[in-house]
Amino acid sequence: MGAIRDRLQKALDRLSFFIVPSTVGMIGVGDAISNTLFVTGKFTAQDTQVLWPVMAVMASGLFATTRARLFTSAFWALGDTKTPAMIALTRVTVSTVIGLIVVFGVRDYFGLTLTQAAAALSVAAVGGAWVEIILVWRLLSRRIGKLNMMTSRDIKIWALAISAVAVARAAALVPVSSVFLSGAFTLAAFGLVYLAGARLAGFAEVRRFK
Repeated sequence: MGAIRDRLQKALDRLSFFIVPSTVGMIGVGDAISNTLFVTGKFTAQDTQVLWPVMAVMASGLFATTRARLFTSAFWALGDTKTPAMIALTRVTVSTVIGLIVVFGVRDYFGLTLTQAAAALSVAAVGGAWVEIILVWRLLSRRIGKLNMMTSRDIKIWALAISAVAVARAAALVPVSSVFLSGAFTLAAFGLVYLAGARLAGFAEVRRFK
């Protein structure tokens, strides 16, 4: 059990290096991502303001979703398929209930716009993801020993990602000829700052890019 726990803990560290900046990036510079990937044809910069809030809400569940998938594989390795199946059913139920509340209650009561309603509906999936990770983490910890969901290394990664977003937001203020170029410039600033900070911090993942 100790060997499984150690392997999972190392896998969590590797996940954090990629998932944390993805999460922070979609929340902090989601407009740049949308502008770079989608602003062509009938998809305009104004549409970005619709996509970004939904992207940000969904990103808030990425941390939980990826960890839940990792922990689920550990149950399979232990020969237990029933527990993750029940947890998955719980996640779907929670997401469905929240979604129904948003669609048939919250939207009309608060008079939400389509953008706000779409973002609110995304909360259903995110809520289910966080319920799932809490359940799977606690049940798995009982089997193999406690797993640390947040370590000092994770804190450094979050700090690096947030710092990279701050620099990227400043880069977004630089005037360029199109929203595509602005988005690409902003994302480049975000990626370079994050990788440079990770390299200075001595993260092994960066050395693999050589």
